[in-house]
Amino acid sequence: MIRRAERGDGLEISRVRIESWRTTYQGQIDQAFLDQMSPDQWAENWEKDFDQDEIFTYVAEIDNEIVGFAIAGESSEEDFPNHPYELMAIYLLKQHQNKGIGQKLVSKIIETFALKGDAGIHVWAFDDNPYCSFYKKLGGTPITQQVLKIQGKGYNETAYGWESIRDIRL
Repeated sequence: MIRRAERGDGLEISRVRIESWRTTYQGQIDQAFLDQMSPDQWAENWEKDFDQDEIFTYVAEIDNEIVGFAIAGESSEEDFPNHPYELMAIYLLKQHQNKGIGQKLVSKIIETFALKGDAGIHVWAFDDNPYCSFYKKLGGTPITQQVLKIQGKGYNETAYGWESIRDIRL
């Protein structure tokens, strides 16, 4: 089941985020950083952003357990005037990947953006992320690159974009 996140979901969303980071980026991102990630801290940040009108979250549930989520909203990046929407995060627990859940989350994101009007969308992904193929499968094309610093170490990432939310291939 895909549903709009509710206040109080923050801790479970954070658990999924951290577990996904630890399984996806093990050996790529500094292990000390992965080990120190705190569900309470991430939950607090998510709850703080919960009331922002321009950001929304959907969760995927199986047997009343959150197994994935997607956060999207209006981008604050001025460098992408043709891609004003942003898929800010999408994570699934490893055991629930490759089952179409990610596509269902993206579908909900598209539905929500469609109510605001048709426009382009982008998502940032680490270049070493093995799931960049997901964005390519959806028709995303690289639009720019940058280096993201985490605890002083640089990680290359690419922005994948679609000129229109209608261009996302589900």
